[in-house]
Amino acid sequence: MGVNAFVTLGPAEMPRLADIAIDPTVLGFTVAVSVLSGLFFGAFPVLRYSSPNLGTALKEGGRGADEGGERHRARNALVVSQVALALVLVVGSGLMIRSFVAMQQVHPGFEQPEEVLTLRIAIPSAEVADRVAAAATHERILRRIQQLPGVTSAALTSSVTMDGWDSNTGMYIEDFPLSDGEAPPPRRLKWISPGYFGTMGNPVLAGRDISWNDIHTMADIVVVTENFATEYWSDPREAIGKRIRENPNRQWYEIVGVVGNVYDNGVERGPTTVVYLPTVVEGFWGSEVFIRRMMVYV
Repeated sequence: MGVNAFVTLGPAEMPRLADIAIDPTVLGFTVAVSVLSGLFFGAFPVLRYSSPNLGTALKEGGRGADEGGERHRARNALVVSQVALALVLVVGSGLMIRSFVAMQQVHPGFEQPEEVLTLRIAIPSAEVADRVAAAATHERILRRIQQLPGVTSAALTSSVTMDGWDSNTGMYIEDFPLSDGEAPPPRRLKWISPGYFGTMGNPVLAGRDISWNDIHTMADIVVVTENFATEYWSDPREAIGKRIRENPNRQWYEIVGVVGNVYDNGVERGPTTVVYLPTVVEGFWGSEVFIRRMMVYV
């Protein structure tokens, strides 16, 4: 009942809220620990009074207020242990509450998830062989969705926040060349259409969004998250116009925008550094024209 109440009262933006439940394994472990603890501490008086001279022990137990030092020491040790355990529980509970409140205050990279619908559509090469034509098909479907009554915004992406997408590659920064043999750290990659950030509620902090002209002309541009920009430049605005690339022997991509951080791996972990590319990219990963045939509509 308590778990159900927590799920009902919990914030809608909390990830995997509906999955919260009592795990049978954890419950069994807790019961086992409780039983073993009772048996362990209950064994001490049993061993203490299991000697044949039980009459003497009973007489000592009924001597009124004049108790021996051994009983005082045992009682004091028990009180100290109880206080110490209670202190540990209080501190642990306080830390848990603080972490819970902190997670509620994190902007995960989207807003009002109860108003956002998503679906995946794949266009196989058997249906549309040409890659540019496949991307154009996604665009036509998207524009039809945008015309539906009640739809205020719609966009395309290869991955929505926290969906488990794990496509990463190292990115070379023109202003920060690496030494020979040094590899750049991996960055999360996502391919998007114009309007994705507005649909998800992730603000553009500097520069601009990707445009349809960028896609139609296969412009060499990208948008990055705030933590990516501040990792190299003190202010997100300083990242605008800088260039990055995924291979030291291929073309540069100009950063035209910086958006808010996204917590792709959950709000309990740090924000993921993400590089957003247009849905159609020329020369990426050695491909003449690179697209994602399976896209998510939001």
